[in-house]
Amino acid sequence: MTTIIVFGLCYLAMLAVCATMARHVDDLPARSWPAASRRLLRAGGWLLLAVALAPAIHYWGVSVGITAWLGLLTFASTGLALQLSYRPGSIQGAALAAGASVLVAWAL
Repeated sequence: MTTIIVFGLCYLAMLAVCATMARHVDDLPARSWPAASRRLLRAGGWLLLAVALAPAIHYWGVSVGITAWLGLLTFASTGLALQLSYRPGSIQGAALAAGASVLVAWAL
């Protein structure tokens, strides 16, 4: 369950950071973000990355937790990059699925 939580939070965090980048705005459903919203979304993405590190360290310890977090972050980022390149229309559904899986896994 911890893997699902960490992976889902990393995916959502990278999506939030990605949504603030000018090169990816055309690929996402919400195309126009005001400057204040972009800053808030970017800060929220970095905060989610920190939140994703907490359960990894809690369940696996410091050394293994950080290593697992970096691996899952790499996996989530690669998946998001491939999704942006080949299937940008499916990002909204994937974000909803990631959020739901994180909530369900955290509840269990």
